[in-house]
Amino acid sequence: MILTESCRNGGFMNMTRRHRRSESGSARRAAIAFAAGTIAMAVGFVGAAGTVSAAPVERSTETYTSSFTFDGPVTCNGGPTYTLTDTVTVTVHFLENPGGRRVLRADITESLTGVPLDPSLPTVTATTEGQGTGSTSTQGAFTNTFHGKTIATYSDGSTESASFISHTTVSPYYQKILNFDRCH
Repeated sequence: MILTESCRNGGFMNMTRRHRRSESGSARRAAIAFAAGTIAMAVGFVGAAGTVSAAPVERSTETYTSSFTFDGPVTCNGGPTYTLTDTVTVTVHFLENPGGRRVLRADITESLTGVPLDPSLPTVTATTEGQGTGSTSTQGAFTNTFHGKTIATYSDGSTESASFISHTTVSPYYQKILNFDRCH
């Protein structure tokens, strides 16, 4: 896992972190925390005098479509360079509570067609399906996770697929950025 942290001089520092096995009892602590959170949410909606009405959550949905052309590999696995025409459609569902916390969920579909820079290689069509989530805190923190899968079909009949995941966290203080990406 590669963590990228912004430095005060505007640069970035990469650190490698090894995964550790969970400590003994962590599943029990997680179950207790989940139960406590559920109780707190239930009690937060019911006061001493009965139910308390809260301001409604604002909901909205927006869809964006964009097309562009660029040179690059077909999947995140790398490979030969193609001139790719890319059409991306993103549908984002927003929620904002009266306290200022925002949550979003995005559905992404992508359609690629490509011509190789090396004419001896086959042409390609590819599709990507992905989902993303993001949220902000009232203190200014932001977190985002995205995962998806690309399936490419080449004119010679061969296929290639790649899955990817990305997670980013921005701290509210000093705007430190922690990020990791994985393609497999």
